Amino acid sequence: GESAGLVAGLLEAGLKVVDLSADHRFEDRAVYGLSEQARADVAGASLVANPGCYPTGALMALLPLASLMRGSVVVDSKSGYTGAGRAAVTEEFLAAINENTRPYMAGQHRHQPEIARQLTRAEAASHDLLFVPHLIPIARGLLSNCYLDVGGADVGAQFEAAYKDEPFV
Repeated sequence: GESAGLVAGLLEAGLKVVDLSADHRFEDRAVYGLSEQARADVAGASLVANPGCYPTGALMALLPLASLMRGSVVVDSKSGYTGAGRAAVTEEFLAAINENTRPYMAGQHRHQPEIARQLTRAEAASHDLLFVPHLIPIARGLLSNCYLDVGGADVGAQFEAAYKDEPFV
């Protein structure tokens, strides 16, 4: 919530803003900054809402398949412990997660609505989405395994078409 007030003033001053917080990810006045999906919109925007790390991992896998999806979608993500935030929470200390994998906030994580909204925007349809994040005993990194029905479509061809001109993918 800290950036919301700051951003308004910066925009009024005519500046372009990339907001790294979650404050503007659900606003229509901000462009959702997943550049591989919205490069032209990002380039011309006054306000870009930088996506969260879990949503980036999930959406890079799901958006090329959005028009083919049938039914429910499950996103099973694993993150290193530095991605869990900075609060001193006993369950997130290295001693508690070393040689362990632990799901947390399954079905109620703050990034689930962000992922769901972008999927809905991409295809104008809604899907039941279950997002299950896990902490794993590595410092950094993120892996998302996405489970969905695409009706036998050639998934490789979908990814090649979506990302053929994207050097960072």
